[in-house]
Amino acid sequence: MKTLLRCGLAALLVAVCAGAQCVKSSPPPIPTKILTKVEYFKQTHAHTHTPHGSIEIDSVKETPDGVEYKTSQGRWFRIALERGPTGWREKGEPQEVK
Repeated sequence: MKTLLRCGLAALLVAVCAGAQCVKSSPPPIPTKILTKVEYFKQTHAHTHTPHGSIEIDSVKETPDGVEYKTSQGRWFRIALERGPTGWREKGEPQEVK
């Protein structure tokens, strides 16, 4: 009986050790397509409502430092975008274009 118990425990120990795997952490996925400033802004602000009205997505246009957009109240705003390690990010607050 003791021999059977020892063999069973040994088999269980071997099975547990064989089933254990060391998993390396993989690097973050590389984006397959890098978005333009306009594409990024349209994706992240498609349904944004500001105090000056909702953003009209079809009005978004690229500028050298970011994008400009028009709100439903007819006012234009500009926001600076900078390249980050995973894509674009907004830099500062939107400024009204006079």
